[in-house]
Amino acid sequence: MLTGVPTVHSVFNPAGLPALRCQTQNGNWHPLTANPLMCIMDGKKTLPLSWNEQINQHLLRLWKDNPSAIAVIVGVGNEMMGDDAAGMLVVQKLKISLPADSLIRVVEGGPAPENCTGTLRQLKPGLVIFVDAGNFNAKPGSIALFTGDEAEGISAFGHTLPLHVLGKYIESELGCQSLLLLIQPEGIEYDRKVSDPVLRAVETLVKKLSGILTRAD
Repeated sequence: MLTGVPTVHSVFNPAGLPALRCQTQNGNWHPLTANPLMCIMDGKKTLPLSWNEQINQHLLRLWKDNPSAIAVIVGVGNEMMGDDAAGMLVVQKLKISLPADSLIRVVEGGPAPENCTGTLRQLKPGLVIFVDAGNFNAKPGSIALFTGDEAEGISAFGHTLPLHVLGKYIESELGCQSLLLLIQPEGIEYDRKVSDPVLRAVETLVKKLSGILTRAD
């Protein structure tokens, strides 16, 4: 049972576009903004891309345009609030697996990720991926990737600034793209342990991201 996490009512269907549905890590389906390029090709329906395939494509496009471009992964969350620690756990584990000279940089944003904007300005990234716990009405431990527009209805929990607002600010100020990689929490409560489904999702994220980033870098 989900405790301490507010229900989210996301707006995912722009006027005039058919609603598409994209698959989460555990096989569930949730609505996303209609994207004909992602799920339809030449008028034929295709399987939607998984979150890790989408990230891989974003990185390939980034480095095709600029082979030396920096991509930054920002872990977000409060480590004292149960499953809200998910984003921080991911980046702490990624730090160990990425080489020092990698084009992928890892930043611990904590509960106030807006405080890391100075670091992002120095790095001048072409892509910023925020990793956080977020309620997108899926099974605990599910993983999904959103753009800033898609994330407008998703709760930032105890964070002082909603991530879609921060992402749009970063995009405007730095001229980069931002994405939000979310883990569905089981509970967000003070002094609560991270749940088993979220711990498994953290390990999945770290394993798959490490493979993507090592191959792409």
